Amino acid sequence: MKELQDFVKSLKSRESRRKFDPHLPARAWSEDDLVLGRKSRAFVIVLRTGGCRWSKVSGCTMCGYFNESLSRDATKEELLSQLKNALSKYNGEECIKIFTSGSFLDSIEVPEEAQIEIIERLAKKETVKKISVESRPEFVKSDRI
Repeated sequence: MKELQDFVKSLKSRESRRKFDPHLPARAWSEDDLVLGRKSRAFVIVLRTGGCRWSKVSGCTMCGYFNESLSRDATKEELLSQLKNALSKYNGEECIKIFTSGSFLDSIEVPEEAQIEIIERLAKKETVKKISVESRPEFVKSDRI
């Protein structure tokens, strides 16, 4: 297993990392979705973080998300700035989905204080009925939801 991990890491090291503005999200868009069993619209935000913890060790061989991540961990302030920038495109969608190309609930990738503030800000939106976050299962704990 170690050989495979080392091989994947060597492949990734050959990629030239692009520089990204840590105050801008990777992406934000609106799409069709189901909310409470009926057709609705969802607003999708992909926050730019330092990337998936697993990717830093080795990663999934088919995953290229690390190409869109920062070369370091994002700060709480940077993540909140990304959220603010993304929300400038928000048009009252009932569902908001948060992706990080990793795990939103991983406190190394997204500091816990940032997680809480992001969810609180989104929950204050009057039209929001559902908030969804991307996370690996080992970070999903009842005390975190």
